[in-house]
Amino acid sequence: MGYYITFDGGSGTGKGTVIKEFENYLTGLGKKVKILRDNEIAPLRDHGALMLPWCGKNDIVKSAFVFPLFVAGFRMTEQVVDEALCLNDFVLRDRSFVSSLAYRASPGDLDQYQIWDLFINHMGLRVPDIAVITDCDVDTAMERESLRKQADKGLGGKMSGGRGNRVKIRELFLKLPEVFDGKMNVVIVRNGGKFTDDKDAVARKIAKAADKMITTMKRKGIKI
Repeated sequence: MGYYITFDGGSGTGKGTVIKEFENYLTGLGKKVKILRDNEIAPLRDHGALMLPWCGKNDIVKSAFVFPLFVAGFRMTEQVVDEALCLNDFVLRDRSFVSSLAYRASPGDLDQYQIWDLFINHMGLRVPDIAVITDCDVDTAMERESLRKQADKGLGGKMSGGRGNRVKIRELFLKLPEVFDGKMNVVIVRNGGKFTDDKDAVARKIAKAADKMITTMKRKGIKI
């Protein structure tokens, strides 16, 4: 059975880059790695994305409308995660239920403890061996996001709202190690700096992030 590592964080913080380079790092060690992208394995996400314009048209709070879809969708993907863990040394997931602890809690409709209770205690979702939070300042993340093609913008970006709400989401992500101490192993990886195509610069950043993740894993008894 492999190790399950999830990557969450605000839109534009560079999760995809961190995951890809971390995959390269692990495969370089001879490990078998599988990447699961939430927008590829969650069967209800596309439906949720299609509903967002309707929510706006009818003045319905978007997060309240699509949250039940997220809960059901994550539960439906557990089998995919189980199968991947049986076949690989590491499964890296791009966005998990951990994102809901920040995105859903930011409007104040549900607190983080209620969200955890629903996902883990009630729906029985798997707690990741390591939950990685990628982080950078909000203005940098928004600038990066503005450079993306429309088709490359994820649901997280569409649900982030304006700068003020993005600041709240970031604060909630950064508090997760303290709030869920003892329940979940959380590593915060800084991914600051402006968007760059410089592969050497990206590699240096990821190597530093990988060292931090590896150190945490070893401390938690995960063998690399």
